[in-house]
Amino acid sequence: MNRLLRIIFILSYVWGACPDGFYEDDNGTCWMPYCYDYVSHAVSYDTDEVDCTGPTEMWVIPGSEGDPYWNSYSDGNCPGNYMADDCGHCWSSFCYSFFSPGLNGDPAHSVYYDLSIDECEGYGYNYYSPDHPSNPYWNSNCTTDCNGVVNGDAMLDDCGDCQSGYCYDYVTHEVSFGACDGATQMWVDADSPSNPYWNASCPECGTGDANNDGTVNVTDIIVMIDTILSGGQPEDLCAFDCNFDGILNVTDVVAVVNIILND
Repeated sequence: MNRLLRIIFILSYVWGACPDGFYEDDNGTCWMPYCYDYVSHAVSYDTDEVDCTGPTEMWVIPGSEGDPYWNSYSDGNCPGNYMADDCGHCWSSFCYSFFSPGLNGDPAHSVYYDLSIDECEGYGYNYYSPDHPSNPYWNSNCTTDCNGVVNGDAMLDDCGDCQSGYCYDYVTHEVSFGACDGATQMWVDADSPSNPYWNASCPECGTGDANNDGTVNVTDIIVMIDTILSGGQPEDLCAFDCNFDGILNVTDVVAVVNIILND
């Protein structure tokens, strides 16, 4: 019996977790059920549970007692005939019938994991290595940061800028990336309060500079009052909202008056 995939299989679709029919272990690797012969130790992924009835065969659900694969492979360490993706998760090659009918009455778009490359191509099918661009499983269970780095630590700040953690030398004030084990070095997380780059490009709000002319004066008060009397709110509330309550009202006008008087 084969493993079936919908036509979307060929479109390099990426799942956020394991594909249907797979089980994810604690290391993030996706495993399929299989038929196991405990005498010959042969493993068959193309045999369905209803056909796994030989006198020395047993059906193995990933994670069940005695499954040697479950939680046994991590950080790029994979069993034979598997390949680790960019996240260190293991995937196997497969044979895909594409639009041709499958074996033994199987429909088109059938997938076989037990066929060798010669057997697969001998049937006129396509054989795909795990890292083939058309393999939707490859890197499918990865997470990427805003820099596109798999399992990276970069994140978006409140301004929408992608920020990365970095190594800071508090004597020389040098910023570097990579190893951070020097005697005067410290690691600064992207969103650390000690990171001056975090939110650095955000506009300064609550300034009272309602007309954006670079100064706070009586003309800003006029703009604010006109806006309040119109019954609306400014499209960009940033400079108007001096008390940061999320709305322009008379308390913001009072705040601007105090800014002018204290200047």
